[in-house]
Amino acid sequence: IDKRGNRVQPAIDNTIKTGNREIIVDINEYDVYGFIDENTEEVIIPYKYEDANNFSEGLAAVSLEGKWGFINERDDVLISFKYEQAKDFSEGLAAVSLKRKWGFIDKEGNTIIPFKYDEAMSFSEGECSVEIAEKWITISKTGKRIITRSDIEDWIVKLILGIIQIMVTLFMLYMLYAMFEKFFL
Repeated sequence: IDKRGNRVQPAIDNTIKTGNREIIVDINEYDVYGFIDENTEEVIIPYKYEDANNFSEGLAAVSLEGKWGFINERDDVLISFKYEQAKDFSEGLAAVSLKRKWGFIDKEGNTIIPFKYDEAMSFSEGECSVEIAEKWITISKTGKRIITRSDIEDWIVKLILGIIQIMVTLFMLYMLYAMFEKFFL
């Protein structure tokens, strides 16, 4: 929006192409979200959402009455409004939160990876970073932990520090023994 209040470019530039239309999320002067055709600026989905993400893999995460759900390009609700937060679909899964924990759902709304993470990113190349117990780890699309180079480096550092601690303790015991050797004989 320029200084005169005219739209220079849409608020967000991700689009979904349906036929000749490219649909993007837009926000009106009342801070209400809807979706417009990027080329004609025709309103495709009315301005009625509290918040909205652009379409990703055919669905858009939208917020209504404080809850997030997913709609298609015809404004049909495909996944009901029950989530506290929602991220875009990526590789067939979307990160969503319930009761302050993140999990992953498929495009039918089925829970694929349980709600147990403190934070979650989106999948890329079959992997996703998630936070659990103040530690970031990488998981697969089945929810299994993937061992990364960083994990191995952390374990090596912990192993080396443990060995150093043992060596220092043994050295201190030797020094104590040497100091008090005459008392032990």
